[in-house]
Amino acid sequence: MLRRWVAAAAAILAACLAAAILGCFFYTRGVARRTRDHCAGYADRAAASITQQMQDTERVAHDLKGALESGRLTPDRAQAEVARALEKAPAILLRMGILFRPGTVGQGLLGPCAERVDRGVRACPHETHDDCSAQPWFQPEPWRQGWAEPEIVHEGGLRVVYGEPFRLPGASAPSGIIRLYVAMEGIQALVDRLELGHTGYGFLLSAKGVFLADPRDELVHERRTIRQEADESQDPGRRRLAAMVQRKEGGFAECVSGVTGQRTWVFLTRLPALDWSLGLVYIKDDLSLAPPWRHWMEALEVTLALSLTLCLIFLAFQGHDLAPANLWRIVAASSTAILAATGVMFWIVDTLPSATHRDEFKVVDLAGLERFQELNRTRRVGTGQAALTFVPTGVSLQTLEVAGPGLMKMTGQIWQRFPRGIPREQRGIVFPEATAGEAVLGDERVEGDSVIQYYPFRVTVRVDREAEARYPFDRTRIRLRIWPRRFLDPRLPVPDLDAYVLPTPKALPGVDPEIDLPGWDVEAAEFSYALETYNTNFGAKAFPGQRDTPELLYNVTLKRRFVSPFIVAFLPVLAVAVLLFTLVLTVSQLSDRVKATGYTYLNFLRTTIALFFSLVVAQFNIRARVVADGVIMLEWSYFIMYGAIIAVSVNALAFAVKDLALLRYDDNAVAKFAFWPALLGCLYLNAIMYLL
Repeated sequence: MLRRWVAAAAAILAACLAAAILGCFFYTRGVARRTRDHCAGYADRAAASITQQMQDTERVAHDLKGALESGRLTPDRAQAEVARALEKAPAILLRMGILFRPGTVGQGLLGPCAERVDRGVRACPHETHDDCSAQPWFQPEPWRQGWAEPEIVHEGGLRVVYGEPFRLPGASAPSGIIRLYVAMEGIQALVDRLELGHTGYGFLLSAKGVFLADPRDELVHERRTIRQEADESQDPGRRRLAAMVQRKEGGFAECVSGVTGQRTWVFLTRLPALDWSLGLVYIKDDLSLAPPWRHWMEALEVTLALSLTLCLIFLAFQGHDLAPANLWRIVAASSTAILAATGVMFWIVDTLPSATHRDEFKVVDLAGLERFQELNRTRRVGTGQAALTFVPTGVSLQTLEVAGPGLMKMTGQIWQRFPRGIPREQRGIVFPEATAGEAVLGDERVEGDSVIQYYPFRVTVRVDREAEARYPFDRTRIRLRIWPRRFLDPRLPVPDLDAYVLPTPKALPGVDPEIDLPGWDVEAAEFSYALETYNTNFGAKAFPGQRDTPELLYNVTLKRRFVSPFIVAFLPVLAVAVLLFTLVLTVSQLSDRVKATGYTYLNFLRTTIALFFSLVVAQFNIRARVVADGVIMLEWSYFIMYGAIIAVSVNALAFAVKDLALLRYDDNAVAKFAFWPALLGCLYLNAIMYLL
């Protein structure tokens, strides 16, 4: 009867665990679905934002058309009106003009236009220098309102043109067409200023799927299509995107990023008013599918699955049958399950994204940079306020080298863009946290009204010591803290995001792709600001910003290649565990077994002492590699083994001097059966500590 009750209880527990696992599964899927819906909703809002900005540009043509068709604007006054309209138009509109059909107004071709120049607007007598009347786009038959496909201009650049035909009063056929010219750089700027979060980026496609904007400039300048990209990459996700564009619809696809090479979620949204398509790309691994408590959820799911597996093993092998052969089968299967769960837990630890530093303001896109500048226009100086001058600053990292425990050597180049006229002695940067090395004043280059100053550097900095507590699954951060050399002046370095193909962390902005750091992988790079508070005014009563002073940081995140240190760290633990189990098997009072093994308690104690000191030496070797305060998580495995050595020693002593039924049962069978499940269970709990 008791055996039936035990079996029934195990079956009920297994059913409850299965239900809990299903609940966690559906809850996690619900969180992922809500995250996906949130991204899709933001894609719709981003599409509406771009549509609105482009329609503001179209409105310039609408106003001119209304003035021409109502008679308020006559052709002889068109040139001056075009120039005035361009002055008030959005900045992305670089050129605009009106082409009258030959014969509509006098003889010849009339095409008044205006274009932006360095310091204003210049009116031109002709919309184009060539006779465009023979061009296919100028014939009245194909005239239509809307944006055309990208075209190449004489200077070798690219532009996209908006056309809007009009009829003069009394005309029965189109009298001409208004044309607006937008450079592709202007279209790219619209997409770059979308606030896409920590890992996102966007691209824009024309009606025929031609790239109008993308972090990879070559796609735009070569006028490539999404179909060509799909065919070359053999990516099914991109093929689905190409099919959506062809069908003029939006949707969702999972792709491989052409920029970072990672799995991504791509949300394609139609812009019907423009006949374009906007794509927002999010790196799948870095999406917060289950925000701060994701680690807890992962640990709970694996633990529930392990508990269900142990219940099923108990039922499958009839755990209520206490025959030794049956118990050994249960122990072997259970130990294998616990070991597998520990491996899964370590895999999760290795693949989960690193935690973010919430006390910093991350700058990963132009929208975030503009928001930061808006919040930090001034800085307190004494009892007043001083306007800050923003100095675009970029970093190019060429080499990384481990300089010692907790130290990293970096070499590369930093540049800053100053207005012309800033003396060289007022330029310069320092690294306040560098333990060695500095940046030197290098070459300069003049571009227009600005001067680009370069600073080659070679410095040694400390890595994040707190992260090493998770050795060998640690991700450490190298923080390059950048001060202006004249930091008492109200100048603030800001990231020169325009200098990078894609400034999001996974694209590794500024990191040389050929960097090979033995034992480490470069996982991310980003700019951020830390708000620092000083307990001194550096001897200047008018020191600008003693409290909450924003300081520019360039952060590089490194992920340790865990295989080699994992083997070195856990091999002694595994070896000692196996040897300790063989010692437990020798504990016996049966004369034939004692004769075969030579077991005595003193021999047992000598062996356990030797195992103890071998573990101590292995632990000290790890401590020599890792610079961390307190106990690192890996050391708990050694503490567990120390506890196991003490436990089996106490068991052997009690077995020798005490006449207890539990110890004497089947010649110390309880300790032998419990050894691996108990030891591996403790190691599994140690694996959970890495997540929590």
